[in-house]
Amino acid sequence: MSINPSSDISIENNTIIQIINPDIKEINLEIAKSLTDDVVAISKNKEYLLIFDMNRVTYANSDARIYYRNTDLMKNIKAIAVLAENETAKLVAKVIFYSKKNFIPVEVFKHKSDALEWLKNLSLVH
Repeated sequence: MSINPSSDISIENNTIIQIINPDIKEINLEIAKSLTDDVVAISKNKEYLLIFDMNRVTYANSDARIYYRNTDLMKNIKAIAVLAENETAKLVAKVIFYSKKNFIPVEVFKHKSDALEWLKNLSLVH
């Protein structure tokens, strides 16, 4: 497990699990870059699935949203399962990740077990 100021990140069964620091409530450009850098560093140019736990996030500013729409950022990520237990975090996840330019499958879940099951089934199809 790697612990950085912005997130805790680990790999389990070809899945990167990134948990945003609970003190981070808003994602700005600096935090978005840090979170992405963490994923890129751990992926080491290999393909992975990503579980992105953003349960405590309540806002992502426009610079961060634009940054996440860059399709080259996570070119090695095959799918993203977002963990968001509350409605605010779900809305922020949708604003960040659901875009016509994003060809990565993305789904939002309340529970890690559901996210893992979706990723497992998705990887069987692709």
